[in-house]
Amino acid sequence: MRRWRRLFVHLFIFFNFIESLFSARLLTRIVPESFRTTVQISQIDTRARLSMKMAVMGEIALIAFTSGFIGSPANEPILALVIALSIFYTTLVFLGQFWIRSRRKIELLKFFFRIYGFLQFSIGAGWGGIIISTLPHSNAVQMAQIYAILIGLISTAVFAGPITFSLLFWTPLVTGSMIALLLPASHTQIATLVGMVAYDVVSFILIIELSRKLVEREVGAIRIARLKEETEILLRDFQQGASDWLFELDDSLTIVNPSERFCEVARRRSSAMQVNLRNLLLDGDGSIFRHRDEAIDKLMAQLESHLPFRDMIVSIPFDGELRWWDLSAKPIFKESGELGCYRGVGRDITDLHRSRERVTYLARHDPLTTLFNRDMFAVALAQAIDEAEQMPAALLCVDLDYFKTVNDSFGHAVGDNLLRAAAERLCGCVRGRDMVFRLGGDEFAIIVPGVQRPEVASIAARIVEHLGQPFRIRSLTMTVGVSVGIAMLPNDARTPEGIHHCADLALYQAKVEGRGRFNFFNSDTQDAITRRIAIHADLKNTAIRNQLFLEYQPIVDLRTGAPVAMEALVRWRHPARGIISPGEFISIAEDSGLIGMIGKYVIDMACQAAAQLTQDLQVTINLSPRQLRDETLPDKIAEVMEQNGLGPGRIAFEITETCLLDVSGHSLDLLDRIRALGCEIILDDFGTGYSSFRPIHEYKFDRIKIAQALLEDVFLHTNGRVILETVINMGQRIGIDMIAEGIETESQAGLLRDLGCPYGQGYWFSRPISEVYLLENYGVSPTAVG
Repeated sequence: MRRWRRLFVHLFIFFNFIESLFSARLLTRIVPESFRTTVQISQIDTRARLSMKMAVMGEIALIAFTSGFIGSPANEPILALVIALSIFYTTLVFLGQFWIRSRRKIELLKFFFRIYGFLQFSIGAGWGGIIISTLPHSNAVQMAQIYAILIGLISTAVFAGPITFSLLFWTPLVTGSMIALLLPASHTQIATLVGMVAYDVVSFILIIELSRKLVEREVGAIRIARLKEETEILLRDFQQGASDWLFELDDSLTIVNPSERFCEVARRRSSAMQVNLRNLLLDGDGSIFRHRDEAIDKLMAQLESHLPFRDMIVSIPFDGELRWWDLSAKPIFKESGELGCYRGVGRDITDLHRSRERVTYLARHDPLTTLFNRDMFAVALAQAIDEAEQMPAALLCVDLDYFKTVNDSFGHAVGDNLLRAAAERLCGCVRGRDMVFRLGGDEFAIIVPGVQRPEVASIAARIVEHLGQPFRIRSLTMTVGVSVGIAMLPNDARTPEGIHHCADLALYQAKVEGRGRFNFFNSDTQDAITRRIAIHADLKNTAIRNQLFLEYQPIVDLRTGAPVAMEALVRWRHPARGIISPGEFISIAEDSGLIGMIGKYVIDMACQAAAQLTQDLQVTINLSPRQLRDETLPDKIAEVMEQNGLGPGRIAFEITETCLLDVSGHSLDLLDRIRALGCEIILDDFGTGYSSFRPIHEYKFDRIKIAQALLEDVFLHTNGRVILETVINMGQRIGIDMIAEGIETESQAGLLRDLGCPYGQGYWFSRPISEVYLLENYGVSPTAVG
């Protein structure tokens, strides 16, 4: 028992020596650490698969060997070794099958590596023992048989692999054969001994080299397998999770082997994908909607020319809508040079394409009104300039007259809705090929190609008319009006900056002339604008207060002709330009924000004059829209009236219908505070521009001044008298005295008396008079009577 134990211990030590000397060093040098377990499992896999064949061949060799030595003196020990070898071979077969079926190879690896090594060593030792037992007792025929089997067994060790198993089999076999050859009874010739030693050395070298090659091949196979596995995982993830897909076309450009992802994006079953790529791209999902895309023709031209292509974007119809694909592919040619197939990758970029389209749209359009924006205006205007010689065009600059008033009074939400509504009306006034732009705020522009002045005038008149109609925004009804400036290409200018400047000047002049109108640019327009700019600069001069003065125009009782009030009218005596009318500089002051200074001067001087007039004469003062936004205005009026000792009824303030566009709760409160000082509130210029009965309902005016236009219409239009009479009767019914403006003839004055209008004003009664004349004739102590 001890002998067997010692034998196993020595075998174990020998096994470890062989493994550490050859196998471990070979694995360390050739095999990466992460691959070693896999390589060892692969080596045992190879041994397990070959175990059945090796066992069968070993049994056949045993039978052949045994049959040649029946009746030999060494028959009994041979028989025992043959039985032992048969048991080892059978065990090898069972272990191989167990290993092949095992699911715990990593856990069993070390055990199997040792048990296989033990069996290989045992089989080699068994054959070595048989040779030692038989060779000394062999005749020439038997000796030849032994050499043949020995050489075959050594050759088996060369190719058995891996190196540990090969050497564990080779070592006892070669050792046993060398012992047999060196026994005196074997009568071995020197030549035979040298030949066998040489063959043993060669076989040993071959075992080392072939084992190394096998290990390298195993490592390469593992790397390829892992790479293939990783590639399959990536491809599977690519096909399942990515928006891209792989595709292949045969030499007739028909789709072959479509992936699941390709079928999914094409919205077809796999069986329906075996079609020419052109048909798929044109038909999409096979719906009735037939699509044509020039990019598809370019793509097919590349394919038919057998050329590669990259990032070719095509649009395909699906469910009545277009989707965009990005396709890239290259041809694969046969050895003969003919096209074999196309392989490529596709990507659905619909969302990206739509995002780009949206970005492009936003870059060219105003987000509020959806009109073209200022950037697009610059591009289109430059193009219109380039084409102006062959196709004359017009540039219209459009501006809403009282948008700022609406925006400040009712808020930005109402203002935005008003801009949208105005943009919609603008588009309805132009032709299909005309381009409408929003430049910012309430500024619009229109490029009208292929027109002459009469056609442009017709379009501009339509714009003024349609945008002059009331807008219904939420629960509010408002009228803002529009002014239009027009410049003609190429007559007025030949650069984008120049033509835009000309249209702006014409727009400016339209506003100066009363708004709600259109103007063509001309050289006079430029002169007027230059004068306006100069006046604006002069208004900023602090010396202007010494250049302003007041004149007064009487308001008379139409029944008696006696004056009942004096309207204060501001004048400007410019040191270089002479007398500048208020119609010229008041609007400039209003637009530039300088009206506050002029308004304060008028109130101060008018109150001083009123204090020197008889008690039965009232002085009326005009207020501008901007003054009505001054929170401190009532306090300033109260202070001036107190300084001049003016009681109730001595001062009245006139506001225009334009001011009423800005009437809100805040503005009405200002009017109430002014009225509380004993001042009357008069509605001026009723019946022109932006007439509305709504302000009369909202605020109780003391008097209403009928605009001169209504009086002139009596003699110009058949309905003029009826309208004028209706307005006067309205005043009588609601208890508001009416004042007719602009009376220039006796017939006009007589008509007004007949219609029941109590008061009037105009050149027929008196032109504006100076303050000196006023005080001399209507002062508390007049020196003369006029």
